[in-house]
Amino acid sequence: MKILMLLVLAIPAFSQKVLKVRGDTILISNDDIELEEGKKYYIETESGEALIGTYTNASTGSGYVAKILDGEVAEGDRIAKYTKKKIGGGSVSRSHSGPYKKFQWGFHGGLNQFGTKTVDGNGKTLEESDAELGFQGGLVLQYNINEKFGINTKLSYNTFKASKEDKTTIPGQVITDYLSLSTITLQPTATFRVVKFLDVFAGVRVGMAMSLVQTTEDANGNELPIYNGKTEFDALDEQNQKLGKFEVSKIGLDIPLGIGLNFDLGNISLRPNFTYYLPLGALVESTDPNDVYETTYSNMAFNLDVLF
Repeated sequence: MKILMLLVLAIPAFSQKVLKVRGDTILISNDDIELEEGKKYYIETESGEALIGTYTNASTGSGYVAKILDGEVAEGDRIAKYTKKKIGGGSVSRSHSGPYKKFQWGFHGGLNQFGTKTVDGNGKTLEESDAELGFQGGLVLQYNINEKFGINTKLSYNTFKASKEDKTTIPGQVITDYLSLSTITLQPTATFRVVKFLDVFAGVRVGMAMSLVQTTEDANGNELPIYNGKTEFDALDEQNQKLGKFEVSKIGLDIPLGIGLNFDLGNISLRPNFTYYLPLGALVESTDPNDVYETTYSNMAFNLDVLF
């Protein structure tokens, strides 16, 4: 046993993993699970189900030392589930869909709906666009403070689309304006687990506009010139902003409010989630004192996070 304890010093602690096996004695990482000394637990690993007895927590802080009472466990096995054995029976007094990991990383992807609304200086609505589906995806980092609270950060590339009918540009003809916006965003949120599979979260999202392009089509789907014979109008172009007398917010800020499900499947966590974004500023503002207006936006998204 002393030799086993000394070996702990040279072994890195991996999340919910069997670090060492010697005979019927095993060493388990204590980073992500809480085992009581002297209690018995059923654990599910890649080798199957086993019953273990925990009799000491390693003094180095690197893991729990336990004895295999029934079943098989192999070195390097990840623990997908553990349950506490009641005295006199096989039922459990505490159950987890999977022991939480302190650090997780992965990917996310999903769809969003984006719409715009333009009002004048008196708050009167001038026009509204119809929301269309866009795409977003990127990287996710998750730090779990405990089984209830965590910090989630997403780095995303986003495309947003909207459209509106224009009955005034060409008298007697209905044309459609299409808006396409792309951004890169950083979104840190605080996550709270309400019940076993249900999370709620809130935070802040900071975004940088990469492109904001408008195209126009007639009723037959033919693209029409918008500006100086061009069929695309780049609203981020400074020259276009000066001639159009408006300014685009290249840095955007909003508040994500969301709810999601959490499914821990051993080494992988699946987290479908819905987010509503509360904007904290306008997307476009007029710079013409004789024509005051601003365009705000609405945004909601559905994502699937895949964490390891």
